[in-house]
Order: sequence, then C-alpha cells, then structure tokens
Amino acid sequence: KANANGTNINYKWCDESGKEIGTGKDISVEPTKSTFYIIKATDEFNCVTEDTIRVNLFELMAEISGPTNICKGAEDMIMVTAALGTNYTYDWKPKEFINGPSNTNVIKIKPNSNTTFTVDISNGLGCVWTLSHSVIVNDPSLGIFAKADPDLVVPGAKTQLTTVENPNYTYKWSPAEGLSDVNIFNPIAMPTKTTAYTVTVTDQLGCTATASVTVKVISCEESLFVPNAFSPNGDSKNDEFRVRSNFISDIEIVVYNRWGQEMYKAKDAEAGWNGTFNGEKLGPDVFGYCVIYTCPDNTKHTKLGNVSIIK
Repeated sequence: KANANGTNINYKWCDESGKEIGTGKDISVEPTKSTFYIIKATDEFNCVTEDTIRVNLFELMAEISGPTNICKGAEDMIMVTAALGTNYTYDWKPKEFINGPSNTNVIKIKPNSNTTFTVDISNGLGCVWTLSHSVIVNDPSLGIFAKADPDLVVPGAKTQLTTVENPNYTYKWSPAEGLSDVNIFNPIAMPTKTTAYTVTVTDQLGCTATASVTVKVISCEESLFVPNAFSPNGDSKNDEFRVRSNFISDIEIVVYNRWGQEMYKAKDAEAGWNGTFNGEKLGPDVFGYCVIYTCPDNTKHTKLGNVSIIK
C-alpha cells in the first residue's frame, strides 16, 4: 500500500526485475520467495518519485511425525521436527487426549478413539502454520467374548470353548490343562474341576484383549435326575417316569413293586415308564427303582430310590 501527499497521483508497481505488476494505491501480491517491490508515483506535474518495499517470505521448515496406529489405552508420542535455527511456538489440540504439556514440539498422546491431532506453529512474526496427524485406535476388545457349550459338565465330559474368529488375531487360552489346543479360537476343554478359562487375543499391531468364561464341573451323580413321583393321567404333564442326564452313556433302569416284582425295565435313557404293567394301568402306589449307569470317565454307579404314582 502506497501513501503520498497530494492528489491526482498515479501509481505504478513493479517487481524486482522492473516488470510492471499493477497500478493503483494498493495491490495484492503472492511472492514465492523473499523479494522487493518498486512503487513509482507520478503527480499532475509529471514529477516522478519512487520507493521500494521489501517482503520477507517465511516458510515453515518443519514436519510432523508419529504413529499411524495405537492400541487403546496405550501412550505414544507425536513430534514436530524443525530446522536448526528456527524458534517456533506450538499449540496442540485436542488437549483432552494429550498427557502433559501441549505447547512443546513433542507431545504424549493417549486417545480412546480415532483422532486427528493438529498443531498451530507460530514464528512470532505473525506467521502461523497448522499441521495435522491422524491416529487410528486399535481396540480388539470390541466384539471379543468367551463362550463354553455346555458350561456345565461332569469329569471326563468335553465342552467347546469359542471366541471371535479373526484371521488377523493370535490366541492364547489359559489354563492350558485339559485343553486340546491353546492357540486356536475354538479349543475343546475337558476340565476335572470348575475352571475359569481366559482367552487373550492379539491383533497385528500387538494390541491385546481378554475375555473369560467359567465351566462348572459337578459330579456325575449330581447330573443324574430321578423324579420321586409322576402322574400318568394323560394330561401331557409329568405322565412318565423318566431318568435324565446329559452325560450318561450307558444306563439300565429297573422298577419293581413293594413285593420285589419287576414292573418295568429299560436300557434307554430316553425311554420312560408310563405307569403300566402288562398293559394295565397301575393305581397310586410307591415303587422302588434301581438305576445303573456309566459316566464319561467310565466309572459305573448305582442309584436306588422310590417313586410314587399319583392320580
């Protein structure tokens, strides 16, 4: 911008080579380097005077660097590397994900989600530049789980453990005892006591997450359910005497009356007694039973008791 006393003055602007670049009191320039400009003023009497103005172009001599990915909960650093001899000041954002000072060339970051960090860099002479760096937060805990099917077993029985299947994950199950493979997403477990299994998954960046599941182990005897009464009245509710267990392989069921006469015999756990003998319905009474069964660990057991027919 040119200032002069008087009126009817014409202005002409030239670059450092003398080439005319504009007229008028004000012009806008976009120099690509430090340079100077010449202003020539001519009044109404054709008198000419000139002056020069120097423009110093300040360029940012710095670059930003930092991690592209970070594990959720982990801390890392982003830095601005400036040329020797520079004297910059810094203002980083967002401050909620910065641990410690946010006005230095190096910051410690701990974002909990994907974040773009920006820094305003000033040279103290009115020039401000903004640089940015984006960080992706890896969180393998999203979607991770641990499951056992079934989650209730007896000694010698197997259960299927599973977690999320991802070709980019590695797996580690613990405790290892009784597991078919600790390094797959779906090992088979055969616990002998109630056990909490924990799986640790690790992604390609080295980020980890864990999940746990408890498999309860009960005795084979506890798994056997024998009812003490049933009502064979045709209402489809408790019409049969049926022995139940999810773990028994071989079974023999014998029911006899109070005089020791055999009323019913079966070797099928799915079979049930409908309260008849020789095709005749029996009346209300108390009967004895004997259940002989084999558990998954190949041990044989016998259970004796009474069952009542009620009407």
